Amino acid sequence: MNLIKSFLILFSIIFFMSSTVYADRPVTWGEVPQEHWDLEQFEDDDESTAIILVHYGESYLDRSYDTLLRVHFRVKILDPDDSRYTEFSVRYFRVNRANVIQNLRAQTLNQNPDGSIRSSQVRSRDINTERDGDWEITKFAFQDVVPGSIVEVSYTVRSNNPFGISGWRFQNDVPTLHSEYRVLAPGRLRYRPILRGFHPWARQVVLENTPGNITYNDREYTAGSTYYEYLVTNAPAVKSEPFTTAMSNYRNSVEFFLISYQMANGGMYPLVTSWGQVAESLFSSDNFGRQLRANRNIRRTTNELIENITSMNDAVEVIYNYVAQGIVWEGGFSRFPANGVSSTFDQKRGNSADKALLLTVMLQESDIEALPVLVSTRNNGRVLWDAPRATYFNHIIVQVKMPDGMLYLDPSSKYIPMGMLHPQSLNGGGLVIDGREAQMIEIHPDLASSRQVNAIISIDENNDAITQLQLRYNGYNAIDQRVIFENQEENEQEIDEYFMNAVFTGLSNVDIQNYRTINLDNTASPFELRMLVSMTDYVSQIEDMLYVNPFVGNFRQRNPFRNPTRQIPIEFNYGIQQNYTATISVPEGYRVYELPQNGTVRFGNNNVYTVQFADMGSSVQVSSRYLRSDTWIEASQYNNLKSFFTDIENLSNNQIVFKKIHDNIETISDSE
Repeated sequence: MNLIKSFLILFSIIFFMSSTVYADRPVTWGEVPQEHWDLEQFEDDDESTAIILVHYGESYLDRSYDTLLRVHFRVKILDPDDSRYTEFSVRYFRVNRANVIQNLRAQTLNQNPDGSIRSSQVRSRDINTERDGDWEITKFAFQDVVPGSIVEVSYTVRSNNPFGISGWRFQNDVPTLHSEYRVLAPGRLRYRPILRGFHPWARQVVLENTPGNITYNDREYTAGSTYYEYLVTNAPAVKSEPFTTAMSNYRNSVEFFLISYQMANGGMYPLVTSWGQVAESLFSSDNFGRQLRANRNIRRTTNELIENITSMNDAVEVIYNYVAQGIVWEGGFSRFPANGVSSTFDQKRGNSADKALLLTVMLQESDIEALPVLVSTRNNGRVLWDAPRATYFNHIIVQVKMPDGMLYLDPSSKYIPMGMLHPQSLNGGGLVIDGREAQMIEIHPDLASSRQVNAIISIDENNDAITQLQLRYNGYNAIDQRVIFENQEENEQEIDEYFMNAVFTGLSNVDIQNYRTINLDNTASPFELRMLVSMTDYVSQIEDMLYVNPFVGNFRQRNPFRNPTRQIPIEFNYGIQQNYTATISVPEGYRVYELPQNGTVRFGNNNVYTVQFADMGSSVQVSSRYLRSDTWIEASQYNNLKSFFTDIENLSNNQIVFKKIHDNIETISDSE
């Protein structure tokens, strides 16, 4: 018998959930109130393709000390063609039958004109189960779904882990009218519920150490148990937005963090309750702490790399480049190595943890103070620092103690220069693992990305624009460009598509006569792209007037925020600076007739855009500068931020007008 289960039985955890305990469930199979049939859209939301009417769950232990999770899910379908809720899937860990799906049933309900209801059942032969490694996926499509249909599914997940109370997510990418989760935990298991999200809770109930024969809302409790109940109502959709981190940071949810269980002698056995315990566990593990050892080959190579180096900074740079550029990143992030430090060194390839731990070992072998730092990437969600748990993290970087302060290294990609982190690593903080001790740190990037564009645009008698472009990228912009132009000879078609879709957006007749890259592999220097381009649709002519866009290609500032409202903060990875200069000349006989206005717009103290135009007679000089230092902007400031970008777009959206000057007509002054 499972050791944990035998403990629970030995210690007489007699815990049983009768059918009457949850007699007042908020949803009954097949019974839909008329107001749900009449519902056509959620308040102030005319875009959602579905509305979650009820999402109800309850978790408890049965007589066999299995954890049961019962789920009932009901959705109103507004647009079957675009809604993902016309299909259903559930994914669960299957090794040793750790989880089993039971009592699955599903149906589509439609209301007839006379008010009667017809049901289309999902039959067992329409339900498919697929294996995905150690996981299984059960899925099916609802039948007879039309606009206004209501679909529902109910099922039970049986888990053989008596400690494994599931978490619950109360918000989704469509509105939710009612989401409720109830948990009854035996008294000998102590949990800490961890809540996320910003939508107001309609109900939070925690009843601890209940005596026997206690009834609450028609539910019965065994002595010493703890009852949890959480409810969210009328929750708007929380959708992915530009410039944000994981949606799990913002959707209301609850997780149950086991902190202790009772032993036979009556004492409580504490589990991991501090970050120091997390560090100790990792330090003692084969997949982490025991990897921080150098074998003979690693030691010899490290000594050879720094043999003639006297500067600490140079030594760090040489070792960093050896790992970042010499060890192939197999992609993905992980807090545990896939191959191990020794194999990664021998095979010259590994995942992000392999590379970070190898870098740590080689630096330590050089008598440089280096420690691994656990981080959670932006797509993985934020760390809940008040609930210590190693599973929050999915990546490792390296902390190096330099004479002038701490240096953080991320050797995952060969294009990341020393001292910069992968953009996904910029998620607020990390956990330094120093042997059996842990320290939380904050990670906030400075202004870490810049782009300088210099253009010389010569318009000929046929109104074709011959353009020389020099683009210089620093920081994260340089990383992005190096990834794009990697193996450029083999990826010629992809690079052509990149030019048309990203650089020359909106222009159809662009002939890239030649281009070359500079410092593609030299990450210590700016990445440069130099191009010679001919554009036949760049100039518009109406009679004697030439209308010219002062911002060649995609270098006009545009407003990335189009949604009318926003519920979640704006989270930029890093600050940026973008400069643009251009000299635009026209054929002989034309002079400047009208220039766009110079101007400056600001948002707060750290974000500014300025543009200036200078009349040189038959040519114009254009210069613009965009600086954004803020990386976190509250949702309450969204309208102001949106207005800032709208003002930028308006300021940079006007054209330069040149007029042909005839011999018998005086030159029109700029003031006209």
